[in-house]
Amino acid sequence: MVNGLVAAGYVTRTRQPGDKRSVLVALTDAGREKHRQRQQQLTETLQQVFADYDAAALDSAAVVLDRLAAIYDEL
Repeated sequence: MVNGLVAAGYVTRTRQPGDKRSVLVALTDAGREKHRQRQQQLTETLQQVFADYDAAALDSAAVVLDRLAAIYDEL
């Protein structure tokens, strides 16, 4: 996975001095821009998908999802 991100120019990989087991992975400017674009696409898609739901329905769904996440975290 990281190799693909490095090859695409989205991240850099740097070995940590003194610890050959550790590698620092950091976003490049291209990686930050790609992330910004994907966040924008996600926002637009979610707005379209959930446009027909009223606030009460979305609030109820959020409560259920929070409970499911809590159950998962306890596993």
